[in-house]
Amino acid sequence: MLLEEVLKEFIFDCEIRKMSSRTIKNYKNNNRRFFNFIEGEFDITKLEEVSHLHIKKYFKFLISKGLSEVYVNGILKCLRAFFVYSVKEEYLLKSPCLNVSWQREPKTIINTFTDDEVVLI
Repeated sequence: MLLEEVLKEFIFDCEIRKMSSRTIKNYKNNNRRFFNFIEGEFDITKLEEVSHLHIKKYFKFLISKGLSEVYVNGILKCLRAFFVYSVKEEYLLKSPCLNVSWQREPKTIINTFTDDEVVLI
């Protein structure tokens, strides 16, 4: 089945479930960008042809462009939602996203006041 057809069904399902318009827009745009990438790089237009390696190569491409790990994880979230839908609708037996790990995000360390500084305040 063609990726674009399944995406239209997925977006329709999101609308029925009353997801926010922002979430639907993110799902649509991020999945389309991925589809354009794999079509250009690997000539893939069918859902059954997508593997976890294609997703990993897309992430390598995104990271090479300097995008943050948080951003890449957001894209993975959108792709996972799409492929979970595809499995639920029985278009696929298994989601290719299951073999793709989350990117390690840097931890933000907040410098707090010491007890002496708190007393001085």
